[in-house]
Amino acid sequence: MAAGFADLHNHQFAQLAYGGRTVWGAACGDPSEALRSCCPAHGPHGICDFVGNIVSRVQGGKGSLFGHGVGGYPDFKGWPRWGSMTHQAVHEDWLHRAVQGGLRLMVMLAVNNKLLCKIRRAPGRGCGDMEAVDLQLRAAREMEAHIDAKHGGPGQGWYRIVTTPTEARAVINADKLAVVLGIEVDHLFGCHTEADLTEDRLRQELDSYHALGVRHIFPIHFGNNGFGGGAFEHGLIWDVGGGLLSRRNPLGTLRAYRIHTCDGRDLGYEYRTGRRNVQGLTGLGTILIRELITRGMIIDLDHMSAASKADTFDLCEAADYPVVTGHSGFLEISRGEHRHERQLHPDEIERIRRLGGMVSFIAGQGTLDQIDTWRGHPRTTIEHTCGGTANSTVQAYLYAATAMGCAPVGLGTDLNGFAVLPGPRFGPHAAPGGHHGPAPDNPVRYPFNTATGTRLDTTVTGRRSFDINTDGVAHVGLLPDLLADFQAMGLNPADLDPLLRSADGYLAVWEKASKRAAGPQAQHQLPPSPA
Repeated sequence: MAAGFADLHNHQFAQLAYGGRTVWGAACGDPSEALRSCCPAHGPHGICDFVGNIVSRVQGGKGSLFGHGVGGYPDFKGWPRWGSMTHQAVHEDWLHRAVQGGLRLMVMLAVNNKLLCKIRRAPGRGCGDMEAVDLQLRAAREMEAHIDAKHGGPGQGWYRIVTTPTEARAVINADKLAVVLGIEVDHLFGCHTEADLTEDRLRQELDSYHALGVRHIFPIHFGNNGFGGGAFEHGLIWDVGGGLLSRRNPLGTLRAYRIHTCDGRDLGYEYRTGRRNVQGLTGLGTILIRELITRGMIIDLDHMSAASKADTFDLCEAADYPVVTGHSGFLEISRGEHRHERQLHPDEIERIRRLGGMVSFIAGQGTLDQIDTWRGHPRTTIEHTCGGTANSTVQAYLYAATAMGCAPVGLGTDLNGFAVLPGPRFGPHAAPGGHHGPAPDNPVRYPFNTATGTRLDTTVTGRRSFDINTDGVAHVGLLPDLLADFQAMGLNPADLDPLLRSADGYLAVWEKASKRAAGPQAQHQLPPSPA
């Protein structure tokens, strides 16, 4: 078995999402062109990047509401940086360094959000989710061909889109990157309500995207759609029964998504008085899960309401079919308002484990006030003293590794996905999520030996050198450095083993799903379709 880790949540081509004017920078090509100043899209001093400036500030990126540095190649004085939301962080050069440092599998999720699209949209572009999905899936194929051309022709490149676990295993064993195509949008196949799709049309859409190579699916994203209910997790979601201004709908809450909630304090939720979405899977959502099972596609539970997850578990347990979460937080290590329905409950993790599924932790976990130190035998304990950094991320990893026993645990970066990444532990911007105790004295020392045996120095693009100690996870090329930072903080090889087996672990999930597809478990043990 080849060692290597997996990123189960990456939006490499998000510059084509949100109407095409929100995320700046291309994923491939000469960096002098692909990563040039963002002025054409974001305006002088970034003042036109309304989405990025606001979201970065709200999410803890410490940016300004009134602009940002625009400098890209060659000095990168403005971006990429750990707190940037709207700049390309998965350029081919950076991604190749991650592969050299042990990244062996990446789930490339086509993404979109209509609300962001309506704020700023490129000429000729619509805001439909599936329009953006199609553009991103096509871009992934174009990048594969681009990398092939640089390495001798078709099939020769290190960026390989795979459609079966057998293909993926061959790619990983050749020390290349297996790329799995997926979809994460609010309204999959344009399905806002159950009335938007017939069963036959749903099957046709699944067949069409399966033929395009899609294998990883989010049935639900933000809010509710025709398949079920989403988690009550952020300020874009309005609690219909909470009144105009209340603890359930505090000042600043938007009405982008409207849901009905009930008391979720018995599950440990505290967010906005401990509410959770009442909506589980719809009848059409049940059919979607059944159809995903019969095709052997990977079902990602993240962003589902607790009720939707429970319904999905019931269906998948009847078929002995594994599920995954690609970029999770965890209720047991979360505090206060961070204890919301999006975080995985211990019972949900156990159901995933019993199915032979996989849990992955999101890279950006939260601040010092939001995340507890995880103390769980037999794992090493790393005190949480630097919020918003790898020191926060490692708490989630250690928790997940403990909860999943000996099973592999993946990473979900959410790069290009409006998620804050781990910031630096040292330098002028150290501990952006708060700090207590003495200053750390355990930096990553360059060059370092990666966990998979390669030796890496700082990554250099143009005239800029990126160092995780002072830059945090500024782009995908710093993922090997993130693992090195885990080691610098005290993790040993045994601690890292679940993460270093995560590429193989994803394939094991996929292999089990493929065996169950259209088999007796899928066909005969699932509950009947709703009338």
